[in-house]
Amino acid sequence: MNVLEHHSSPKIEISLIGNIPDTVADELPPLVDIDEYNSFKTDKRRAEHVSARFALCSILENWGLDVEQVKIVRDNNRAPSLQWLEGLYRSEPLPGISLGHSNGNAVAAVIEPGWWVGIDAEPDDRKIAANALDQFCKGEELVMLSGRSDEAVKLWTSKEAVQKSMHLGMNLNPRDITFDNSIPIEEVIHQLSIGNTNIKLKNTLHNGFQIAVAWRLAGEPVPRAEDELLDAARDLMRNEAGEFDFSIGCATTRENH
Repeated sequence: MNVLEHHSSPKIEISLIGNIPDTVADELPPLVDIDEYNSFKTDKRRAEHVSARFALCSILENWGLDVEQVKIVRDNNRAPSLQWLEGLYRSEPLPGISLGHSNGNAVAAVIEPGWWVGIDAEPDDRKIAANALDQFCKGEELVMLSGRSDEAVKLWTSKEAVQKSMHLGMNLNPRDITFDNSIPIEEVIHQLSIGNTNIKLKNTLHNGFQIAVAWRLAGEPVPRAEDELLDAARDLMRNEAGEFDFSIGCATTRENH
């Protein structure tokens, strides 16, 4: 299993592997959510899920992180991130992550803490039907791509990587993501803005796969259950003026102290 350096500052590493055979529950790798795993109806989907987590674990372990101490959580847009397991009470920031799968392969990306990353990979020779181009392109871009349909997969993976880096998925319309040079050039870092967010993108051709990686400064993390409990406790300790009153919640208070 290869872990490849994709970028040095911020540090980004990626891993692309073939799907591994489906396994029984007690042999599942760390970071697999057993409830999510059991919800899949096909062996193919289970294999994709497990393989992406194998790829992710290979990078995290390469970074010296104990994968038995973290879990994957998802926000309201299903974007994944890492959290420390409840009960560890650790506050060190964790790397950003992104996962994907295509054509019997799984892909993962990890970026240093403080950043969000998005990755997508497709076979370089994959053909996208002409009547499907308007699902992710419009206007001049659609006209341009109609004459360069062999490069459609590069544009598609680039847009999906950007969607993932924004933690928005399909809530960010791919037709609204455009690049200054129409088709991102491989091994060149491209910059774009969505609202007030600056995003960088880099495409790589590796082992016959077109891989796109996008990254940006991290946004708000998914709240931890422990943090929500502490916040609720703090709210209960405020008086009517909104100030902390440390006598609240105590059974008795001592006079003259």
